[in-house]
Amino acid sequence: MSRHWIALLLALTLISVSAEMALATTVMQGSLSEVLGMAAYAFAGTVDSMNVALTDGVVVTHIHFSRLEWAKGAWSGDTLTLRQSGGIHGGKSYGVVGSPGFDLGRRYIILARKGLGSPPHFLPIIGIWQGFYPLQYDSTASGMVVANEKGWPLVGFRNHHPIILLPPDLRRSPPPSYTDEQLAQAIVEYRSEDPGTRVSEEEFLAELRRLMPAELEKK
Repeated sequence: MSRHWIALLLALTLISVSAEMALATTVMQGSLSEVLGMAAYAFAGTVDSMNVALTDGVVVTHIHFSRLEWAKGAWSGDTLTLRQSGGIHGGKSYGVVGSPGFDLGRRYIILARKGLGSPPHFLPIIGIWQGFYPLQYDSTASGMVVANEKGWPLVGFRNHHPIILLPPDLRRSPPPSYTDEQLAQAIVEYRSEDPGTRVSEEEFLAELRRLMPAELEKK
């Protein structure tokens, strides 16, 4: 069976938030199902404002979202605020290496902890970056599509795992081959050939909702 080049990331277990802080940003990659299982909230929203404040002795950026669309979690308001460690305060820049940045006016899909950035860590996103999916314009789709934290577009799913298109400078030829067993164990699939497909916000949220019954059965 012929294969496009696929770089496989095999399943590892996410570590706890306390271990994340102790090890800075050394975190283990989890599957989308695992990340969703750890999240209290999974939503899409647009950043409409940000402000930095000293909170419990920590420099924290308060990121305000509107136009919310939900895949997981009950929320009564029309807006939501994440509190993430880091920001510019007193002329100095603070932050946790690996934590994603946000842009005003940009839309994101976020898988977040229950406290939405509670003290003392103020790390609201599961796996620091693993619950972070920005929306960006894509010329192939002629519209907004979902990308990973590096800005590489999602082109589909295999067994509920994201398939991500590599940028041209990271693609290889000829492509190596992988067995069906290796593909089944992969938690993220990176492709070198563009299938011409992209994942929209609605498709990503629908995929999260499809994962919900399986995620709940594990609890």
